[in-house]
Amino acid sequence: MRFWIFLAGLFGAAGIGALAYQSHGLAQVAGMDAQRLRDFAAAADIVRYQALALLGAALLTARMPWAANLAALAFAAGTFLFSSPLAAFALTGIRRAMWLAPIGGTTLITGWLVIAVCALIGLLLTKSRDPS
Repeated sequence: MRFWIFLAGLFGAAGIGALAYQSHGLAQVAGMDAQRLRDFAAAADIVRYQALALLGAALLTARMPWAANLAALAFAAGTFLFSSPLAAFALTGIRRAMWLAPIGGTTLITGWLVIAVCALIGLLLTKSRDPS
């Protein structure tokens, strides 16, 4: 759990740092067009939002450790595989690494589905134990 919380903190800091870098002159420094600036902002947003997801998964490890750890791993790997190629393309204009982004996106979706399935299983188990 502590590792996931640590990683969530790093992701949060990286996402905020990337947005600060973008808003304080990234376009002038890197000579980016509007689309590449949006791609960079999207990469930063993914990192920030997934930091919260990773934090949530870390907090769930006490209730459902195997699922929460699987979701956290998917969130961490997916965030890296999705946002890194997007940011690299935005900064360099080279599309070569973009083939990793769909793998990262699929991995992120998998993490969210693990959380959803576990919640559904928990709901069904709770209802089956309820005598009313």
